[in-house]
Amino acid sequence: MLRGLLLGDRSGIPKKSYQTFIDSGLVHIIAVSGGNMVMLVLLLHVLLFFLPYYVRLVIILFGLLFYGLLCGLDSSVLRALLM
Repeated sequence: MLRGLLLGDRSGIPKKSYQTFIDSGLVHIIAVSGGNMVMLVLLLHVLLFFLPYYVRLVIILFGLLFYGLLCGLDSSVLRALLM
């Protein structure tokens, strides 16, 4: 379930459980969205506070790109990454 929440990976979720998510309207919980990207930006911003602003910005941008690639860069991830 954790891989589904962090990376949007649905391969480990049984079909019946996934259908339950769809039927209950909670399928958006296991989708990668802008909220995930914001949490990553905030985490990196806090952890890298000692770096100069532009260095921190470049590292955060590469971190977002890496996270997007790790998630598979499907349409929802690409949209969240661009926003």
